[in-house]
Amino acid sequence: MADIIVLRGSYNNLVGGIPVTTISNYGDTNGEDLYGKDIASCISYLLEEGLTLQFQSADSSGYTVMFIRPDPVPQSPIVTLLQSRVGTVVTLLTDAGAVTGTLLPLGTDVAQLLEESGDTVLVMFIQINGVI
Repeated sequence: MADIIVLRGSYNNLVGGIPVTTISNYGDTNGEDLYGKDIASCISYLLEEGLTLQFQSADSSGYTVMFIRPDPVPQSPIVTLLQSRVGTVVTLLTDAGAVTGTLLPLGTDVAQLLEESGDTVLVMFIQINGVI
């Protein structure tokens, strides 16, 4: 389940920053202990906890921020195999044919191969049917 936290800071009673006056959270991350604390320190805390700032807005009454930590994306067996083969010579099998080269560090959704010719070839994970 994704974690979502929305904080609202009020400009009323400005003492030591903008205090968090409203908290809404969904998921495993509990934001209740942030109530009353300075919104800037809460933002730093949530970023350190691995949440991503998705939205921020200010109006005449206060400041609103929304953080999210999405569900982890399960790795496919091919990605797990490729991670163990980085730096070695592999052949990737695709519908378009086979590509051989030294496997470079993986991208978010792509494998990089350095061919013997010196060319770098990018192959999307979803296009890989097999690894030799």
